Amino acid sequence: MNMLAIFLKLALIVFCFQVGLKPAGGIKTPKQALDWLVLVSEELGKDWLNSKYFRIGASGLLTEIEKDIYFQVHRCVPSSTIFTSA
Repeated sequence: MNMLAIFLKLALIVFCFQVGLKPAGGIKTPKQALDWLVLVSEELGKDWLNSKYFRIGASGLLTEIEKDIYFQVHRCVPSSTIFTSA
């Protein structure tokens, strides 16, 4: 089990208080975001998968998702001037 998950579950057991999780930094791709979703789901359970207890604070991720959607719609890579990283 992931150490972070252990500490979050321990806080719930000891303090009877569910602590939220907002991973910071390094989440730049949709795959990385999905990896976090899977980790939280498998290690902590579905109760943590909501905006109250789990948030991804990665504005750079939004740009990558926009680029992926653009590619799916237009079937070409967007020019670097269409989307700018935050």
